This record gives sequence, C-alpha cells and structure tokens, in this order.
Amino acid sequence: MKKVNREKAGSSAVKLLEREVSILKRVNHEHIIHLEEVFETPKRVYLIMELCEDGELKEILQRKGQFSESETRHIIQSLASAIAYLHKKDIVHRDLKLENILVKSSDIDEENEMKLNIKVTDFGLAVQKMGGSESMFQSTCGTPIYMAPEVIFAHDYSQQCDVWSIGVIMYMLLSGEPPFMASSEEKLFEVIKKGDLHFKQPIWQTVNKAAKNILRLLLKVDPAHRITANELLDCQWITKVPNSYRNIYFHNIHGNEYNFLYIFILPDYIQFYFFAVCHNDGEKSDTEIEIQALNSSASCLGLLKQKEGGGNSGATIERCGATRTTALPLVILANNIREKCGNPGNFLFHCKQWEEN
Repeated sequence: MKKVNREKAGSSAVKLLEREVSILKRVNHEHIIHLEEVFETPKRVYLIMELCEDGELKEILQRKGQFSESETRHIIQSLASAIAYLHKKDIVHRDLKLENILVKSSDIDEENEMKLNIKVTDFGLAVQKMGGSESMFQSTCGTPIYMAPEVIFAHDYSQQCDVWSIGVIMYMLLSGEPPFMASSEEKLFEVIKKGDLHFKQPIWQTVNKAAKNILRLLLKVDPAHRITANELLDCQWITKVPNSYRNIYFHNIHGNEYNFLYIFILPDYIQFYFFAVCHNDGEKSDTEIEIQALNSSASCLGLLKQKEGGGNSGATIERCGATRTTALPLVILANNIREKCGNPGNFLFHCKQWEEN
C-alpha cells in the first residue's frame, strides 16, 4: 500500500501521485505492479497494490552479494519485457532502480538457481510522451547512480534513459557494485558522462563475454547507439539461442555484385544446416533452396578472386543442402536462389543447429 498525506505532501506531490495512478490504470503486464484499488479521504490518498511478499530486489541482492549469470538473465529478461511494453505505449519510467523492483515470489530450479518473479513499481516520475516525440524530456530526475548521461545533461532525452538504468541494474546484479562510483555526486556525474566501463573485479572473470557485451550495449553514452529494450530481448545472451538461428532478411540479393552473402557464425556454436525460403512479389514460397557454402575464411578470399577474374585460387566449394562449419565467416552463395526463384526481392534465411540422425 502507498499512502500520501495531501496536506504534508503539497500539491506537486499529489499531482505526481495522480499521474502515477493514471499510468498504472493504463498498463497491464505480468512484470509491472498491478494497482488493485484507490481510496481517497479529505486528508489522504491510498494506493492498494498487489502484494509482493519477497520485498525489494535490492534487499535480496544485499543478502546474496551477487546473482549468478543465469539468475541475472531471468531478472533482466523480465525487466526488459516490462520496459519494452511501457515504451511501446510511449511511457518512460525515469526512475528504474533496484528499490523500485519488487519480488512477488521466488523459486529454486533444478540447478539450484533462484528464479524471481519481479514487478516494476513506483511510477511517480513516469511520464507518457505526447505526439510521438522521440526526445521531449528536459528535466533531471531519478536516482544518481542509475541516471543516464543525457538525463544528467537534462537535454532532450528519450525513453532510452530507461535502457541505461537496466544496464546499471544488470551490472549490479552480476557484481554487487554499481558500474560508476565516486566520492561525491558531482564527481559521480562526471564519471557517468564519460561512460568508461570496466570489468576489473575478480567476479567478472567468471562472467560470460556475451554478458559483458550486453552491458557495453546498454551503457553506451550516446543514446542513439544504445540498444532498445526490444533489441535487448532479442539478444542471444537473453534468449540463449545462437544469433545464427535467427531469421535474417536480405534485400535485393540479385543486385549483389559477387553473388554471395556473408553469414557470421558465433564460434561457440558449431554444426549448422542452412536453407532459404524465397519471397516472390511479396508471397512466400515454401520451397527449400539448396545452398552452396564455403566453410573457411581462406575460401572466402578465394571466391572473391574468382569473381574478379583471378582464376581458381584453390577455393573449395561444397554443393550441398546442408553443411557443417566451425569457421568464421561462412559464405552463402546466391546463385542457387536466383536459379530457382528468378529475382526475388527478399528471401528469408534460416540457420538451425545440426541434429545427428
């Protein structure tokens, strides 16, 4: 329950509360706190929220010291899902922090990992954009260690400030410490604006490189280069699915000078097979296309020389519907696609893990 004394709080605090109520009444997401009821008296306003028995995420972190990578992944996926939902509705939270994430329940899985059911709460500083503006906020607000650089500058910031806060939270979950620290608020703001991210503590030696890369994407000083909440949800570290499994659209492949495409395979994941589904005049064809593949970088260079008239430089081309590779990059030739589909404007490329019979 949240209560506000009208007389003591003042008109500005009451207006913030009214705005919070207005936003909470418009949202419905499994990881956003649910507003059950609002009661008003001449002196007080009471917000009745759903019960979160396990308290604040901050309290659990303080008890544990840090979360495992698997536990952190589960929390960040839930948090990103909630924030992506808000951003789709043009709502910006502006005060994401550990204290504003409540834990409704917790379970221990078969690997002895803690799985928390989190709820984003406290929408007192949240605002809803009007007119579809991407950069409309010009006031400094929030909690210093979670503030994005553009919020500190108080200059035309957008919903990407929430993404920065997700990055700070993720860093703290994994290490138990904020990514940026200083002896005073003024010095802290200077450190944040520089955005020099370090992984010097011993704990980071146990954290996967992919998780550190996600943090670098979340804590980009320039919000234009920062990933969005939706993009975070699609990151391999979150989904636990290799990037190479994803559907990738290539446009106007018939205009490719050398008639091949680069597909980059993560070295951690080996043995894949490939097929393409063509799109002709916007209609999907279910025909699977046989694809030629080169499985070494040396072959890539050889192919380029061949196409430039350099003769056969020793490139080995496997003509097959499925190929195994451990190399980077993998080159997929487009010749077969044109032969079977004419000149498709687009085609959908699929890459899945090889399964032994």
